[in-house]
Amino acid sequence: MKFRRIRVRDPKTGVHRHKLVAETAEEQQQRRRQRQAIHTSNDELNEVAAARILHLSVQTLRNRRSMGEPPKYFKIGRSVFYRLSDILDFEERRRRKGNYLPDKRS
Repeated sequence: MKFRRIRVRDPKTGVHRHKLVAETAEEQQQRRRQRQAIHTSNDELNEVAAARILHLSVQTLRNRRSMGEPPKYFKIGRSVFYRLSDILDFEERRRRKGNYLPDKRS
């Protein structure tokens, strides 16, 4: 069992306070499931789907976004989306070329 800190507002005073809430493993899984990967018909991906394709965490994408680093993204309201073509271009650019040296034994 883990504890999670939540913010609650006292209805009488209007003051916000933090409260620790116990959370079972099942409740943690349900909370994690809320972030679903979305792939639209226009080849747009939300950050969860983009992170899965790039084998990165969602937080890594958020950090890169805040520092202005690729991949390119756009927002619709508060939601962040990536174009599939931009994700694939980014993946191609970060691929390394190997240092293959042929065997010189003849």
